Amino acid sequence: MHTDSPGRPETGRPEQVRRGAAGWRTALLLVLLLAGTVLSAHLMRAQPDTPRADQDTRRLTQAVDLAEPFAGTPVRDWADGADGIVPPPARAVGDFDAEQVRAALARVREILVAARLDRSLIEGGDVDPLVSLLAESQQTEVRGMLTTTAWDDTYATRIAPGFRLAEAEPKVRGRMSVRPGDREGSLTIKTDYTFAYAFDIDDPARVRDQLDLVAGVRWELDFLLYEGERWFPEDRGIMLGSGRGSRFAVACAPAVEGLLAPALGEPASTPGSTELTAREFFDPARPLPEDKGCA
Repeated sequence: MHTDSPGRPETGRPEQVRRGAAGWRTALLLVLLLAGTVLSAHLMRAQPDTPRADQDTRRLTQAVDLAEPFAGTPVRDWADGADGIVPPPARAVGDFDAEQVRAALARVREILVAARLDRSLIEGGDVDPLVSLLAESQQTEVRGMLTTTAWDDTYATRIAPGFRLAEAEPKVRGRMSVRPGDREGSLTIKTDYTFAYAFDIDDPARVRDQLDLVAGVRWELDFLLYEGERWFPEDRGIMLGSGRGSRFAVACAPAVEGLLAPALGEPASTPGSTELTAREFFDPARPLPEDKGCA
């Protein structure tokens, strides 16, 4: 905000000071005020300087809640962890009755929990709990995709080396739906979920914004159920289908390798236009944004 400067005083001879009792009292008061100012300045110089780093840390921790990493973010009121993955009511679809659909939805929920929320996988890289939930014929293929040098984050989340999640459960919101499959004896379960992961940061001075603690991913994935005598036994069950996704507020270098890390001032992935805000990305009612943030 611009503030106008006071006007310059008019030029001319200064007014003479009247001599007398009032004048001497004024002079004495000025001397005392001057002495107090000098003493105050001396005491201020005598105090040890507060390290700049400590000042910055204190300022940042007042602005950013490290203990509540989702505070003040668009996901603060989302469900915690697996509570955010809620299948729709089961009903008969195509060749499948309501009970078969209910079982398929429950299995897909298990897969999403194992792939996106199980810390033994996302922090430790243990893919067995996820792979064991898939149809037998796909297990070897998926295990290979998740144990190569470049992690395939289409199907599971993995934290980049050197980072760790905060104790807070990831925040989750999304939906799933069911439709008949393209072939007899098949079912397609469509999922669209956003996961917000909070990270534990050793150096608070690196944190400039609450979202420096949070990285978001959104994936639209199809799961395929094959059941019945027309399918080979090893193909029966749930298989991973096609998928596409987007990331927000993640570090780009790990993201290129399929790994998740918070931005923390590094070049970050922002889907589509750089004008996309956190509130827009974390709005499940919006179409999935095109991920152009990391090449």
